Amino acid sequence: MKAVVWTDVFQAVVMIAGILAIVIQGAMKVGGMNTVWRINEDWHRIEFWDANFNPTTPHSIWSLVVGGSIGWMAMYGCNQASVQRYCAVPSLTKAKYAVLLNIGGVILLVLSTCLAGVVMFAYYAQQGCDPLTSKKVANANQLIPYFVMEVLGYPGLPGLFVSCLFSGALSTMSSCLNALAAVTWEDILKPAIGHKVSERVKTWISKGLVLVYGAAGVGFAFIAQTFGGTVLQASLSFTGAALGPLLGIFLLGGFFPWANWQGCVVGGILGLAFPLWISIGAYGLPSSGYKLDFPTANCSSANVTMVTTTAMMTTTTKAVTELSSPVLVVFADIAVFLIEERQCK
Repeated sequence: MKAVVWTDVFQAVVMIAGILAIVIQGAMKVGGMNTVWRINEDWHRIEFWDANFNPTTPHSIWSLVVGGSIGWMAMYGCNQASVQRYCAVPSLTKAKYAVLLNIGGVILLVLSTCLAGVVMFAYYAQQGCDPLTSKKVANANQLIPYFVMEVLGYPGLPGLFVSCLFSGALSTMSSCLNALAAVTWEDILKPAIGHKVSERVKTWISKGLVLVYGAAGVGFAFIAQTFGGTVLQASLSFTGAALGPLLGIFLLGGFFPWANWQGCVVGGILGLAFPLWISIGAYGLPSSGYKLDFPTANCSSANVTMVTTTAMMTTTTKAVTELSSPVLVVFADIAVFLIEERQCK
């Protein structure tokens, strides 16, 4: 666990440095953050109080508050990768401190990625065309890498951004693969064969589980490239479909201890199947028309007059947190490490 924490600390520093490089250099190219903000307000990209009840609206007060609350509650309340970190500290009070310290890191990461999206929009709005509309990139997932190569055209900086992407992926994989292997062994394999095998065999089984789950993750990465929308949107949809019933099971056990395991299993399966059905089916539906005007005066394709703003804005976050909305547990790692060090002293 200590090795994972140290690795995540370094990766978190690289991630934040990469995002801040995009924000600072992009804002300088546009003419400062005041200009960036003004351009986004002029094109109606800044909307804090969208209270639309339409469930197909990607980002509204209701979807962010309700959906976000459930998602974060599940992520930090019953997600194995987070629970392992809580178990690494000596008491429940220290675990609560770890969560509270994590708030600052999460705010910094989310705010910086959102600012990067705002800066990118302002940059291409000034140019009168964006790479997606002018067909310089094939899909919205390529916008941020293209923006980095265009704006951070200095020796070493594109490499820093690539390191930022890999740090986001590795920080998640190093934590989640360890958590998946531990859960599979402790809850499934150990009760069945734990008393029959030696410690050496147990170690090899755990390593084999990590290899299997790692290969599965690589396989899903190839599948994700075939999705029509952004990878982040797909990741949030499928992650939410899994975290919702998981949180429900934990709340059921906490508030209704007399519930039996049969109902829990049936409810969990149905709670997983129904959101997955909705998420998968949504990709086959026509676009809901959530589009905003975009300056296309300098685009070579005269017949293209619109571009989806959600694709541009969410791709920014995706580029840094690819494979990992759970990457934010990096900051939980840092918080746990600080508490451990203080306890040792």
